[in-house]
Amino acid sequence: MKRLVQELKDSGIGLVYQNPEQDKYTFAHQACVVCLECLPTCKAICCKFSFALPKQDIDESILRWDFGRPYMIAQDENGHCVYLDCETYQCIARENRPLPCRGVDCSRSNRWRVWQDYEKKIVNSESLESLESNRENKKNGLPNH
Repeated sequence: MKRLVQELKDSGIGLVYQNPEQDKYTFAHQACVVCLECLPTCKAICCKFSFALPKQDIDESILRWDFGRPYMIAQDENGHCVYLDCETYQCIARENRPLPCRGVDCSRSNRWRVWQDYEKKIVNSESLESLESNRENKKNGLPNH
């Protein structure tokens, strides 16, 4: 375990765990963003964010994680979550989506700056560039910056 944690740190992946764990089905702080209104503009950029699946999802064995990056949400070759329908930009695992997906409020999040201006629906181009760079680094086996 210590070796795996050190390898993840060295590779720049790192993991973030919930403390304490919360039940995703009774989570009281669901995001209030109206995703369907934003999707034509943002193209589900939030579905490109990489994150560690909470223990509940690992235990349920419903959602897939990336074998090469233990417990990180599985992503396709374009860097999207494997549960994103890339034609409709809708989540095909909506009923079982992990807690991070339920709680991220892209209109206010400082960690993931999706919008330059949420009210005017202007996507943050720096976030798009950073995600694309991280995807290329992952593809080439390089650490993310």
